[in-house]
Amino acid sequence: MERGVYEAFGDCSIAAGNDIGSRGLWQDHRAGADRDVCGSKPEETMPEVRVIDPYAFMDNTALTDVVIPDSVEEIGAYAFGDCTSLKSVEIPDSVTQLGVELFYECGALSSVRLPDHKDALSEGMFEACYSLREVDIPEYITEIGSLAFAYDTFTTINCQAEERPEGWAEDWFGTEEDENTGTVNWGVEKES
Repeated sequence: MERGVYEAFGDCSIAAGNDIGSRGLWQDHRAGADRDVCGSKPEETMPEVRVIDPYAFMDNTALTDVVIPDSVEEIGAYAFGDCTSLKSVEIPDSVTQLGVELFYECGALSSVRLPDHKDALSEGMFEACYSLREVDIPEYITEIGSLAFAYDTFTTINCQAEERPEGWAEDWFGTEEDENTGTVNWGVEKES
């Protein structure tokens, strides 16, 4: 299984607007390979990536839009933490594990597509994502971690559930000290 490394792409300025899994966005750490191909040649092919390690893209201020390939099954903690220019992310249904504080302090993040089957949102997943304006949480989300939406000012959360499910942390939307001015609407019907 190919894996990334700690902050492997933190300083890659060419990463903006590219798909993870396309040319030019990986480091080659296979046996015998000793090269950084953050800006690899177009004819080079990226190995099939199954895991995006914790902190892999942390602090990359050039990332704006990310499309994760179908080969990825796991995304580690803080993988996109502090990517302050990140605006949109598409995570395919192949991803079964999402790390904590995945998008921590991604202040420009306004659009996220999560896997359809995902039944849990991890601790701090969207903490301090100031540009999230509206989030729909389907009924099948049975767990939400602590502070998942903390510090998300002016965010409207539309929940299909009639009330906070038992598996949701009491502070999933933050605490009184967080000064979260967002709104939570319960019992919202799913649009067809």
